[in-house]
Amino acid sequence: MERNRKYETLIIMKSYLVTVHQLMAGGQQGDQTSTGQKWVNFYDLMFPFVLGKEQYIFGLAKNFINTSKNTYNSYWIIAKLDEKGHKEVIDSGYWDSDYDVGFAYKIGGGQFIYLHSKDKDKDKDKDKDNKGKFPYIIREILQNGKMGTIIEKDGWDNFYGATFFFSMEGKEYIYIHTSSNLSFFTYEFNENGKIGNLAGSDVWNNYYNPQFPCFIGSDHYYYIGHGFCSNYWIFMYMSIPKEGVPDASTEQTGQWDTHYQYLIPFSIDGHQYFLRQDQSKDYWHITEILADINMGSDTDSSVNH
Repeated sequence: MERNRKYETLIIMKSYLVTVHQLMAGGQQGDQTSTGQKWVNFYDLMFPFVLGKEQYIFGLAKNFINTSKNTYNSYWIIAKLDEKGHKEVIDSGYWDSDYDVGFAYKIGGGQFIYLHSKDKDKDKDKDKDNKGKFPYIIREILQNGKMGTIIEKDGWDNFYGATFFFSMEGKEYIYIHTSSNLSFFTYEFNENGKIGNLAGSDVWNNYYNPQFPCFIGSDHYYYIGHGFCSNYWIFMYMSIPKEGVPDASTEQTGQWDTHYQYLIPFSIDGHQYFLRQDQSKDYWHITEILADINMGSDTDSSVNH
């Protein structure tokens, strides 16, 4: 997101209905600019990306019935969005595989998406080297918004449900964290968009999902994690020491009143905020992240609306 914009757009999808709100300076939820749009499908996985000055989303619907083949597949779309959340589908299609987590990222002049599945690869004839692993793919997104080719196809030994992209000191990384043994890893991306060498690893004492990275001030990189089965949260400071690999240290911890399924970061007018939402109760708060490495106060919440 652009750091000096006066507002951002929040798109909320419940069942098949889409509503759009403005997120305003001061960390306030503003006017509802669109409501009641009915999309044809519900997308289990959805994330945004930008091409030029245009806003896009990638959406993936799992266990989708492909009527032409009478089989279950995953159905994906790439759509361009206007400021009111109206979509124009640019590309779409079916895949034989489902994916559960992913993100879009940009390296150099290329736009890519990373997708990772919690279902082990069981087809020994299709992918002999990855049998028993949890597959991931990386695809290029073309500049016209169309889906490009697969540039990397591989598998992890575990399912890494907490994952994100971040950039530091001119380098790009993927962060992955698993519930199976609480380990996490960071890998550097190569210039061609593929996953490169291991940059660092460690083990947390909890499984933190969701997580997100953020950037505050001129040289401060952080990420925030929320305990998957608890109300516990951590506020981490990330740095790159002389060895040239990312290193994280805990700066602040605490507890929220409940578990929040979604943490959504955004930046407006030079300030960093995030929205946390409890999906089951339509219960949300917006909180500012302060530059002195502290979790700020809530700037808005669902009780005010």
